[in-house]
Formats: sequence, C-alpha cells, structure tokens
Amino acid sequence: MRHLVELHGGTVEAASPGKDQGATFTVRLPLHTNQEESDIAVTQEPTPPAAPAVSVSYPSLAGVRVLIVDDEPDLRQLFKIVLEDYDVQVTEATSAQEALSILKTNSGGYDVILSDIGLPEEDGYALMRQIRALSAEQGGKIPAAALTGYTGEAEQAESLAAGFQLHINKPVEPDQLVNVVAVLAKRSVNS
Repeated sequence: MRHLVELHGGTVEAASPGKDQGATFTVRLPLHTNQEESDIAVTQEPTPPAAPAVSVSYPSLAGVRVLIVDDEPDLRQLFKIVLEDYDVQVTEATSAQEALSILKTNSGGYDVILSDIGLPEEDGYALMRQIRALSAEQGGKIPAAALTGYTGEAEQAESLAAGFQLHINKPVEPDQLVNVVAVLAKRSVNS
C-alpha cells in the first residue's frame, strides 16, 4: 500500500503507543485542484434529475385457489401472506398425505399446487406421482411447481418427470412466487 500512496505523491505513517496496544496508520494524499474549475463561481446548486416513475403491473390472481404443501410453517405462512395480498385463496398442507386428503375432499377445488420436495415421510416427487395418478376430476391435472432447496439438474429433471410443470429454487422472492402462480393459473396482467 505504501508504494501506491507514494506514487500519488502521498505518505504513510504508522504509530503505536506500545506492545499489545494497537497501531494507527495515517495516509496523507495531496489535494489536487483544477485551477480552471476553482475560478468559476457557482451560483446555483445543480438539481438532480427526477427519478422516472416506475409502474409495475401484476396479473390479477383474484379467485385463484392454491394448495401449498410444505412442512416448514414459517415458509407456508410467508407464501400465504404474499399470495393473499393478490386475493389468492390459499390452503396449506404439511405433508404429502395431508395434501392428498385435501385434494380428495375438495376435488376440482384448486388451480395451482406449490410443493416442497423435502417433505416428511413421503417426498414431493412421490406426492406429485400420486396426484398425477388421480383423475382430472380428483385434481390429477392441476398445474404444479416444485419450490425446493434441491437445486441440481438431476433434481430438476426428477421434478419434471414426476409431473411438476416448474422447478423453482428456494429461496423464492415474493414477485417470483406471484409470477409462478400467474403462469400456472394461466393468468396474464390484463386478466
């Protein structure tokens, strides 16, 4: 560092009050002024340009019914809060068996399934294979996304082979979650 400071015409000094008491390093660099600029009187402070207005359009998700399957309560709650801000009707399940039970009692009741892969007892792959074995009336054709920490190419391929339409890596940003639901529910910004 000393060499770099000296190349700019500066100095480096070090001082210490004694052993085990630390050290102070002082770097001094010469102040170069541009004489031409200093002769110009500034009579008005420059006004920064106004930031352009940003308009973000989100799809209408009012009435979309989503089944969230995740054993992590905080994550389910976060997803629920985000989606309910867009008037999505959210149902939560903590396991594959609970999700299947919900689907069988509410046949045709969901537009989208969001499921974790790392579920207790049966994983999300097994859940999706069981859902895809159901008839369309029982929910076997509901579009689904795997929202998971399993981020490798093999896991993505396994998700798609099990019947998920999308494989989304966690953590999922709120905007990304909204867009995933919109895509799966076939909603556009003007819906």
